[in-house]
Amino acid sequence: MVIVDSSVLILLSRVGQLELLKSYFGKIIITQEIYTEIKKGEIGASEIENALNDWIKIENLKNSELIKSISELEGIAEADVSVLLLAKENNDILLSIDYGC
Repeated sequence: MVIVDSSVLILLSRVGQLELLKSYFGKIIITQEIYTEIKKGEIGASEIENALNDWIKIENLKNSELIKSISELEGIAEADVSVLLLAKENNDILLSIDYGC
């Protein structure tokens, strides 16, 4: 399966194309941290909410304490750390847009 970062979800929601993810991948995975991050904003939250339990699945790491420690150590947002670790843990593809580089 594909693990998706909030940046991808928000941008696709903004242009009304969130369903592209469903068309290409069938189902996707987000972490609880990504879901929490999306719910804080105005863009994309309702579309994501509607897709939950249909084609978007929330999955959590087996070792969730690792998220906070890496986030603090490296200065990376917990949501970003969560998708990186989950992709590694599950040996899945990570779909992200990092426009902070």
